[in-house]
Amino acid sequence: MKTLAEHKADGTFRADRHGDYQPPDGVPVPPPGLTDAARELFGELAESLAESGAACPQDSRALGELCSLAVEIALLRDTINREGFTFRSDKGNVLQRPEVGILNQKTGHYIKLLQQFGMTPKGRVGIKSTKTEGDPLADALRKRGEQVG
Repeated sequence: MKTLAEHKADGTFRADRHGDYQPPDGVPVPPPGLTDAARELFGELAESLAESGAACPQDSRALGELCSLAVEIALLRDTINREGFTFRSDKGNVLQRPEVGILNQKTGHYIKLLQQFGMTPKGRVGIKSTKTEGDPLADALRKRGEQVG
C-alpha cells in the first residue's frame, strides 16, 4: 500500500481516493434485529473499535453483522463438537453434517468482516489506528467465556 507521499510523487494521488477522509466521531449503535448475545458482543466491541479508529457510527450494520456471525459460528461449532462432522444416512452412507457447510460459508464472511475492522494482520495494514494494543474481539469473546481461535 502506497503512502500519500508516494502517490503524490508518482502522480497517482487522487483526492477522492487518497484524501484525508475523517470518519464521524462516535461509537456505533446496535442495529435492530440482533440477538441478545450478538447485542452484548456488539456493546463490548463498539467502544474499543471506535477508540482505535477502526469503527464509527456509520459502521453499525457491518459491526452488527460481524457480531451476529461470531455468535452463529460459536453455536455451529458447539453443535459440531457435540454431534461430530459427519452422520450416517438412512441408507448407511457417511455424510457431512449440514452445519459443517454452513460453518464454512459463515466463516468466510466473518473473516472478510474481521479484515474490514482491522482485526486480522492483513486488515490492520489499512486501518489508521490511534491505538494498537490488544485484540478487541478476542478480549470480548474471552470475557463471555467463549473459545478464541
